[in-house]
Amino acid sequence: MDKSIIYNKIDKASSIALITHVNPDGDTLGAGLALYYFLKKLQKKVSIYCDATTGIDRLDFISGESVISNIPSSEIFDLVIAVDIAETYRMGSMSVMFDKALDTIVIDHHISNPCFAKYNYIIPEASSTCEITFDILEYIESQYDKDIIDTLIASHLYAGLLTDSGAFYYPSTTADTHRVAGELHKLGVNTNKIYTVLFKNVPFNKYLLKNVVMSKTRLYDDGRIGMAVITRQDFEDTSTDMSHTEGLINMIQDIDTVQISILITQAEGGYKISFRSVAELDVNAVAGMFGGGGHKNASGCRLSGNIYEIMDKLLYAARTAL
Repeated sequence: MDKSIIYNKIDKASSIALITHVNPDGDTLGAGLALYYFLKKLQKKVSIYCDATTGIDRLDFISGESVISNIPSSEIFDLVIAVDIAETYRMGSMSVMFDKALDTIVIDHHISNPCFAKYNYIIPEASSTCEITFDILEYIESQYDKDIIDTLIASHLYAGLLTDSGAFYYPSTTADTHRVAGELHKLGVNTNKIYTVLFKNVPFNKYLLKNVVMSKTRLYDDGRIGMAVITRQDFEDTSTDMSHTEGLINMIQDIDTVQISILITQAEGGYKISFRSVAELDVNAVAGMFGGGGHKNASGCRLSGNIYEIMDKLLYAARTAL
């Protein structure tokens, strides 16, 4: 799909809703909020939503305000844009707005995305949805022939770019990723502050949860597979929640022998499964065995049932990828 379609749909729409995914990360929030402030500068009637009770304020330090609603609107929007959402269930309760909208667009970088919108702009090679969103906003800006992307917008895009690329460490980082980061830096982004807040300023209770994960990590197949389980009791004992789990799987993946890491987190209605892998191994295919997906080296799914049976299934699936 060409970027011109996105421009035309935005230009003609009188009301626009932006949807970010459940268990929000920096990429979905960064892309969604960048679009929100961009559309505000175009004088559009726009609102942004996320089906979450925690984590939606993660990037509020950039703007100093909270603009994301976690309550679905009954309004029928001219256009709904889903950002960084690979499956419809990732919209949670916000899917009702998507289903009723006159037009729908998905902007995403997950290779497993089934193209569930009317218009789908998906680039699996991109490091993040924020990387894609920057190019889209640059194009739209050129059509209006005026400067629209300011420091606030650029800062949200940089936050998402930084988190989803693992601070430019993950294999998905490309020359285009660095190009976009450079352009955002030119727009006045305080890169040091964003890195410090997102990667260095760790609450003590998250440190406690990190200790739990490391103490519960088990290695299999000569250390090539690492696995840990976080339970509701672990959350209660450390005064944490699902929003504190982002990045924890990387501690397992950092073990020198580990080629595939698996983090199982007890959630409402079952378990949230996250996979990571070294560059040459495909965990998107592993997640696909359970109806999930994502990226070659970072993917996920959801499962329900007995935890020990789930662990056995995941180990068997991971071994097929070794």
